[in-house]
Amino acid sequence: MTTGQEDSEQMKRKPYADIDAFEGEVFRREWDAVRRDPLFLNTIIDYLTRQKPLSKVIPRRLKQLGLSFMLGRIKTPDQLERSIARYVRENIAKTVKGGLTVSGLENLEEDKGHFFLATHSTILPDSMYLKEVIIARHRPIYSIFGDNLGSGGTLQEKLLRLTRGIKLVRGGSEFSRGKNALKVRKAVHDKHQRGYSIWCAQQEGRFKYRHECDIKVLGMLFGEYEPTEDNPRKLYDYVNDQATSIRTVQTTYEIIPDAISIARNIVEKQKDPDWKKPDGADLLSMRTEIEGYKGHVHIHISKAIKGEVYTLGDLKTAIDDKNARHHTIYDTAHIADSYFDGHKLKHEMIKQDTLEAHISNKRQTEGEYINPFHEQLLECPEQYRERFLELYRSVLRSADKALSTGEGKKGLYGIARGLADGVAGKVRRVVKHLVPRSRYLP
Repeated sequence: MTTGQEDSEQMKRKPYADIDAFEGEVFRREWDAVRRDPLFLNTIIDYLTRQKPLSKVIPRRLKQLGLSFMLGRIKTPDQLERSIARYVRENIAKTVKGGLTVSGLENLEEDKGHFFLATHSTILPDSMYLKEVIIARHRPIYSIFGDNLGSGGTLQEKLLRLTRGIKLVRGGSEFSRGKNALKVRKAVHDKHQRGYSIWCAQQEGRFKYRHECDIKVLGMLFGEYEPTEDNPRKLYDYVNDQATSIRTVQTTYEIIPDAISIARNIVEKQKDPDWKKPDGADLLSMRTEIEGYKGHVHIHISKAIKGEVYTLGDLKTAIDDKNARHHTIYDTAHIADSYFDGHKLKHEMIKQDTLEAHISNKRQTEGEYINPFHEQLLECPEQYRERFLELYRSVLRSADKALSTGEGKKGLYGIARGLADGVAGKVRRVVKHLVPRSRYLP
């Protein structure tokens, strides 16, 4: 039996081999196939040679052969990520105004694996940018991606698994969802025990306009630590263990490049629960999010969550609190909020002729430069504009929530809140015995 066959047999013996990131001989075999794929090669060639007229005289087949030969020098995920990092830095320079800013790096211990539970604004840039800001100081990051981005052995799925992606298969019966969540949990904890970090979105894509963690995601990652009658401190002990590092990551975009399609997805799904995205919509979203203008982008990495965390509900509360406190608020959030009177949308302001007149007036008073937000809003179909604006103003709502329930509140309000939180925690610990475990499955 050859080395490749032995490695393949070992992969098959893993209970999560069909969703795991490609490593070792499997990585080399899959990468060897991808680097010869004409679609993959043509995509890279088109990106590298645009705005370079002289490149047109070179036959495409010759370009493919040359690029495939160069890519053949990549043998490991580390080498592939270093190659991608160059593209990411170039992408930041082109699409992020003033560069990417980051806070909280001082909170990270080096040579330690972390769970990064991230707010989910975009499909790829969120994890790409986080990897870029910490790649020089910390261990590699594995990311969890939904099978809507790639399944069935497609080129997209292979690329995501080649770049340390772990696939989450969604949908199906309650049994299959539980089985798939368990696979992801085993794959994730295998990587974490080896000292690697994990990036995971805190909520599904259709909830991108919210800054709240989905408890089902926590069940997938940490369900084995749920408290039991024999060990009610199981999750508490795990969270507060010196080796455990659960952190939130808030990535805030001044301009959300794919806001229109996100708004469309939310509205259509609310109107019809069986609505499906058009074929190729996710690929188009990925390209728009990567290449689209983003204005300023800021990443905040929180301190590790510690303290009174006994249930998944307690962990969710701790995560939501950090989310509410650490988002960066750009002018676009305030502009979006100006279209509302409290929680009520000013419908007259988002009508097409009103918007066109407003933007025309701004051009006359402010010159040719217009905040891309206005042009994006004008481009957005009228039936999706309310949700589009909600995407941008949602950080203000989170900030208001943090201020109204924030740390440092004194007097009777603080005492009352403390008592209420204590009672709520006890109720959660009682109710969790009555709630089926499937509630915590994706």
